[in-house]
Amino acid sequence: MTDCLLSNWAAWLPLSPLEIVATAFGLWSVWCYVREHLWSWPTGLINVLLQLVLFWKAGLYAESGLQVVYVFLQCYGWWQWLRGGERHQGVVIARTTPRAWLVLTSLGIASYVPLAMALDCWTDSTVPWADSAPVVLCLVAQWMISHKRLENWLVWIAANLLSIPLFASKELYLIAGLNVVFLGLSVWGYVRWRRAFSASNATMPGASSRYRRGMVLGKFMPPTSGHEYLARFGRGCCQRLSVLVCSKPGEPIPGHCRAAWVREMLPDCDVVHVPDDLPGAPEEHPDFWDRWLPVIRRAVGEPIDVVFTSEPYGDELALRLGARHLVADRGRQGVPVSGTAMRADPYAHWIHLPAAVRPWYCRRVVVFGPESTGKTTLAARLAQHFATVWAPEWARGHLDAKRGVADAADFPLIALGQAASEDALARQANRVLICDTDTLTTTIWSDVYLGTCEPWITELARRRRHDLYLLLDIDVPWVDDQQRDMPHRREEFAARCRAALEADGRPYVVVSGDWDARFATAVAAIDRLLVPLADAPPIAAQERLTGELARSNA
Repeated sequence: MTDCLLSNWAAWLPLSPLEIVATAFGLWSVWCYVREHLWSWPTGLINVLLQLVLFWKAGLYAESGLQVVYVFLQCYGWWQWLRGGERHQGVVIARTTPRAWLVLTSLGIASYVPLAMALDCWTDSTVPWADSAPVVLCLVAQWMISHKRLENWLVWIAANLLSIPLFASKELYLIAGLNVVFLGLSVWGYVRWRRAFSASNATMPGASSRYRRGMVLGKFMPPTSGHEYLARFGRGCCQRLSVLVCSKPGEPIPGHCRAAWVREMLPDCDVVHVPDDLPGAPEEHPDFWDRWLPVIRRAVGEPIDVVFTSEPYGDELALRLGARHLVADRGRQGVPVSGTAMRADPYAHWIHLPAAVRPWYCRRVVVFGPESTGKTTLAARLAQHFATVWAPEWARGHLDAKRGVADAADFPLIALGQAASEDALARQANRVLICDTDTLTTTIWSDVYLGTCEPWITELARRRRHDLYLLLDIDVPWVDDQQRDMPHRREEFAARCRAALEADGRPYVVVSGDWDARFATAVAAIDRLLVPLADAPPIAAQERLTGELARSNA
């Protein structure tokens, strides 16, 4: 029965296998477009390749050339739907701005006449003008659907209305019929996308009264709670906010670090790192605005409706961008801190330092030495004194479940656990993090128990620098517990600890005497770190954090 139906169909409608397969993939692709499914792109790519061959054989050279362009547009659209958009999670349905309409219309008109004339002069096309019109419309529509512009369906409707009689005149009846179906799907697509767009905006309180695209830009060196307030203020006034983190080579905080922090602080904003070496003020360069404005427009990628600042420069910046300027906190009355003040003395302004940035400035102090010298007691007391957190000895909790017995498999876990605990707590620390031992301690214990240490643990300990080591003396009585087993080797272990610090050039202070004397010595040594940075040694962790943030961005 199926064979009979096919033979009757073929008798009145001349088909080729190529047309049938192209039609199937074309329908599948458009169906997926309407439903916003990613399968629209691979199925569309197959349809494009098949139609390229089909149109060439029919002498529709403009349509054939269009398919070549479509191959690239299909790949581009696939990427946009998968990884494009403001947060690199795929584009969302949006309206076409008046400016975009103007550009697309101008390009379409500028392309149509030359294309039609070229086909008329250099090919044997019998319908060059009719062939060129849907070509231009389809290119415009394809770009719009790649970016999920709602009005793409209106352009597809126009292209289909022109294509139906064109294909029928060339006896491509199935393709003409397919365009009739496409016409219906385009109407359906427009209705469906419009409902989805309205629903997504309805979930955003006050969306109709808010600006569409806002912008904040700055050095964020470092990001402070003032920057966070400015961005949150802007986000509340617009549907989408672009935050431009601007940096230049040689600045005290690398730009990629600042951009990573701001992305973490503002996950619902479109954070863009701008590493261009641009002048810092109009008086620095006569072409200041000519150099800055193209960079800003490229970074934001669409018209800017409003600029948010707390600075006087915002008026002129907004004027040159054709945007509104809204001042969030004139004079910084709400959050009285600046990046300059923070860089000079972060410890005096710690309350205004976001959690993501705190590890950059946090001083890390290790309570270090042989067993039973009061490390845990001193660490807890210091944390209480400085109103901060402390990182307990991770190995102790791990080994308690094993009755205090460590074997070779435990040392990698102890090294990782101690480092991870320290890094997590640095985000919560108040100026200083007190660490009860560190990964350097792990290498010493591994050498003592196993006679060796895995190279990667040694390398981990080498990279993890600390600002100060409090080397506890063994001039206090040894106290037994289930994990202490070397009262006879205290002098040897103390010597190993001092040798490890000196071999690697780590700063340390010997802490001895009774418990109160030890505490006083430790407090004085830490106080010397919590001063303006011009009067203090460099912060030890910054070199390591620079590399880690660069790798995470890559």
